Amino acid sequence: MKLYFLTLWVVFFLVIGGCVTPPSKSSDSTLQTLNPASQREQPYQVINGNDAVKIPYSVKNYYSPLEVGFEKDYKITLTDVNSLTRRLTLAPNGNNIDVYHSQGMLTRPDNLNNYYLKIKVKSIEKHPSYFNQYSKGYQDLFNTFTDFAELEIIQDDVDIFEHKFAQSKKVYWGRIYDDNNPDSLVVNQIVFFSNKFSQSPNSGDSFSIRTIFTTNEPAQNASGAEDTLSLVGVDNNLSGYDGLPCIHFLRTVKPSDNTELGKSFTEDTWYAPGIGLVRLEQKVEGKISMTWDLDNIVR
Repeated sequence: MKLYFLTLWVVFFLVIGGCVTPPSKSSDSTLQTLNPASQREQPYQVINGNDAVKIPYSVKNYYSPLEVGFEKDYKITLTDVNSLTRRLTLAPNGNNIDVYHSQGMLTRPDNLNNYYLKIKVKSIEKHPSYFNQYSKGYQDLFNTFTDFAELEIIQDDVDIFEHKFAQSKKVYWGRIYDDNNPDSLVVNQIVFFSNKFSQSPNSGDSFSIRTIFTTNEPAQNASGAEDTLSLVGVDNNLSGYDGLPCIHFLRTVKPSDNTELGKSFTEDTWYAPGIGLVRLEQKVEGKISMTWDLDNIVR
C-alpha cells in the first residue's frame, strides 16, 4: 500500500514524536534495580566466555557496547510457522515524502542446513557523511541522535536486512543518550534502501527506522500504535546467561490485514551486560516462528 504525506512535518511527527524519542530525564524504576549505588561506583565485572570484561556502569556501556570491529554471530532457527517482517519506509520525493507500508516473510534457502546472521561494527560517527544527501529537514532528524554505528552485514542467510528483497544499502544503530543520566538510552535501527522507491531519485535514498532498545516506556515506532516496544523487565535466569541481569523487551505488531503476511506477531529480545542482544524469539499469533541465539562474538 502506498500513502502520500503532502508536507514534511507530518512525517516528522511520526518519526520524532514516535521512535526517535530523547531519553527521559527521570530514570526508569526497573533499571534502577540493576545495580545498587555502591556497585555503580566500581566497574562491573562481566564474564564473557573465559575472559572477564570490566565496564563502567551505564546503560549505554552495559547493554549497547559498541566498538569498531565488534562482531556478533547469531544462529537463526526457523520453525514451520512463517516468520514475518513489517516496516514503514520513508522515501523523499522533492519537497514531499512517500510512505510505503511493507510486509513480508523471511526466505528459507534450501541449500543450507543452518542459518546465520553475522554483523560487525564498521564505524562509529557523530554524523556520517552518507546523510549529507538529504535536505535540512532530514539533517535535523539525524542530528537528534548522539552517535551512529554503521554495521557491516557479513552474512545474512534469511535476508533479515532485506538486501536481496529491497536492495538495502546501509544499516545503522543510532543512539540517543545523556552521559549525565547513566540510566538513559534509546537505540534505533535505521536501514537505507535503493532510491528506486522514490519518484524523485535525486532526493536521497529511502529508509526505515525502528526502536530496538529504549529506557522510555513504551516506545512507539514510526509505523504508529500498530508497532510498539515495551520493557518487560530484568531477567536474571535467561538460559546460558544465568545470574546476569538481562533486559527483556517485547515488540508487539498488530495485524494489518487478513492475509498471511498481515498477521499479528511479537518479538521478545534479551540484552546481556557487556554484550548487547543475545536472544530474539518471534511468535506469529502466539506460535514460535523464529529464534536468534548468540553463537559467537569477536572483539
